[in-house]
Amino acid sequence: MNKLKYMKTWMSVLALIAIFTFSNNTVKASHIAGADVSYKCLGGDTFKITVNVFRDCSGISAPTTIDNSVTITSSCGNVNAAFTLTNPNSTLSNANNGSQVSQLCGTALPQSACSGGPYPGMMQLIFEAIVVLPPCADWKIGFAVVCCRNTNVNLTGSGNAFVEATLNNLVDTCNTGPTFEAQPIPYVCAGQQVNYNFGATEPDGDSLAYSFFAGWSTSGVPNTFQAPYTATQPIAGITINPKTGEVIFTPLFTGNFVVVVKVEEYNANGALISTIMRDILFIVQICFNQQPNPVAPIVAFSGTGALVDSNSVEVCVGESFTFDVKIWDPNPNDSVSLYSNIDSILPGATHTVTYPNAPTSYDTAVVTISWSAVPVPGLFYPFFISANDNACPIPGIFYATYDVRIVNSTFAWPNQIICKNTQMADLNVKGGDRFVWNAISGNPIVLGPPGVGNFSCDTCQYPKAYPSQTTCYEVTSNLSGSCNNVDTICVYVAPNFQLAITNDTLICSVEPIQLN
Repeated sequence: MNKLKYMKTWMSVLALIAIFTFSNNTVKASHIAGADVSYKCLGGDTFKITVNVFRDCSGISAPTTIDNSVTITSSCGNVNAAFTLTNPNSTLSNANNGSQVSQLCGTALPQSACSGGPYPGMMQLIFEAIVVLPPCADWKIGFAVVCCRNTNVNLTGSGNAFVEATLNNLVDTCNTGPTFEAQPIPYVCAGQQVNYNFGATEPDGDSLAYSFFAGWSTSGVPNTFQAPYTATQPIAGITINPKTGEVIFTPLFTGNFVVVVKVEEYNANGALISTIMRDILFIVQICFNQQPNPVAPIVAFSGTGALVDSNSVEVCVGESFTFDVKIWDPNPNDSVSLYSNIDSILPGATHTVTYPNAPTSYDTAVVTISWSAVPVPGLFYPFFISANDNACPIPGIFYATYDVRIVNSTFAWPNQIICKNTQMADLNVKGGDRFVWNAISGNPIVLGPPGVGNFSCDTCQYPKAYPSQTTCYEVTSNLSGSCNNVDTICVYVAPNFQLAITNDTLICSVEPIQLN
């Protein structure tokens, strides 16, 4: 056996020893490794409540129902709900219902504790209920973990846990709160910098603010941290970006660390309309694998947008951009896979992954991000690119965080086709608060209803147009700044076809006849 092959084999043996030791002595305890609560408006005052429970498969059995563990309360009254497990798994025993979210490589995944194997395993159980929540300023949706948390090194008296979401649907009657997208129970390496992102997404364009806080052992009772750990420093040196959710730290000690994050949602007027929280473990272990390189600036930028810094792009509505991010892994035999959540953050955005050194090596990957800016509700959109090095049995994961800053501009939409004298075109414009419309081709604007005019209002944000021929309009706003305050839109008019047919004709089945 050559020296390099011998070293790789010995490193694999050491890694297995570390994993077996870690799995048997550090993770194994009760069963709850984390939880969160979120909600989605289904219309009116009807909401879908989702409770995510993250269970350590080396512990006791998973809960089969959580009805008695969920409280929905407000000063306007309380609501009872029946929850259903929406992701049962018939291939596993009832104790392991759910979806496996173990941070393992593909070949090790079937050997996790969730399938009776030696590797650490985590299951996600998703419980959902449909409820009616009348408008009220202080709804609280809480889930109590009565017993028990995993053992950990930074809490005292930490057998129980309580997570909560809040909702003010007096301000916004049909608000959908943020949800989390990142790996829920991250395994990280002692002595290596951790780049992580909670990856909360929110569909309404509201502003999100991230912070660490104590969380609760039971409703209204904060967790107690052991010195030197605190609610805002649950791991020594840990920081969180309040706008993007990016977490950075370098752990020095192994063990399970409880980290609780709160995400506050503010509408365009600055009113707090919801909060969610996630209570999870960061599991720090001894690694014989180096994580993907934490240096991932934007490169090869092109388009009409502007590169603000190495991780930020500014764009006006109607402009576009494309850029690359290159991430490599120090271990030449690792194969890096990249994923971005930008396509769920910005409508129409795309990301594609290529390997510049393939087929010789897959330790370097390049993701290309592209977006043509369309009107969206908010102005600041953070997203992440995650890199998984596919090392076995526990891969290294690195999150690089970026943001798109949208600058207000005047943007009219959509171009459309109408039938002459029978249809109206509904026009829209965004950017500014005062608008003036003019016809630049086709019919001049004549204000009035159909039959009298061809345009409903030439100073409105949402006018109706009903020209008799194809007409293009220019709209100018009072917007000032670096983006355009003028845009154009066209309404294409299709003629009404006058169809005529001949009278019915009786023919034999074998005779042809011309139809007109």
